[in-house]
Amino acid sequence: MLNKKDIVVFYTKAKLENDIFNNYIGFLWWLLDPVLSAVVYYVVFDLILRRGGPDYIMYLFVGIVVWKWFQTTIKSGSASILNNKNLYKKVYLPKIVFPWIEINFASFKFIFAIVFIAVLYPLLGFPLTLNYLYLPISFFALFVFMLGISTLLAALVPFIPDINLVIAHLLRLLFYPSGILFRPNQVPDRLQFVLTYNPIAQGVKAFRDILMYGEAPSTFGIFFLIGLGLATYFIGVILIKKFEGKYAKLA
Repeated sequence: MLNKKDIVVFYTKAKLENDIFNNYIGFLWWLLDPVLSAVVYYVVFDLILRRGGPDYIMYLFVGIVVWKWFQTTIKSGSASILNNKNLYKKVYLPKIVFPWIEINFASFKFIFAIVFIAVLYPLLGFPLTLNYLYLPISFFALFVFMLGISTLLAALVPFIPDINLVIAHLLRLLFYPSGILFRPNQVPDRLQFVLTYNPIAQGVKAFRDILMYGEAPSTFGIFFLIGLGLATYFIGVILIKKFEGKYAKLA
């Protein structure tokens, strides 16, 4: 019998292969998608509204790559147990594996994009420093945070599917105060706390600090993400274990 790790690896690999084969340009779309999004926002905010500033397209690209990782993980992870009900109704699978599969799938694509950025940006003149060694730490911190949120939501969504609709709207709302489109110095002092205590803004800032400015990420931001992630993950695990036998009985 396969253990949880084997199940996660098997289904993650299957999803990646399916994603590549279902697109004509395969894994290149993992780069083109955030590039096209960055170009759209660049045209609106820099060329039209003149609010971008120096290196705005590069600033946008990092933010959008991180945001798409978060958005994809939360949307698919929160619905992961519900969306696989036809599978575990036929054969028993521990429900905790489904959020893991979704975040691993999204994370693989994120790593592909962030490695591309890490190679490209120094060639464009951005500093290449020893602070690049903080990239795995920043990745881990945001991974833990997203895993926690996804697991907690995945435990609840099968009982209240309408949560998915709320999540979609909350993600749209969360995009704007997460520092994707603007720089911190463009935010009034009275609203700086929004960036400080917004975990996504902290995650985006961590990658920008390393890749664009050659700086170490905020210690507060890293521990903030990990702390929130561990807290929500353990709550999610407790709920999934509590409801393990009930998911297959839901309509």
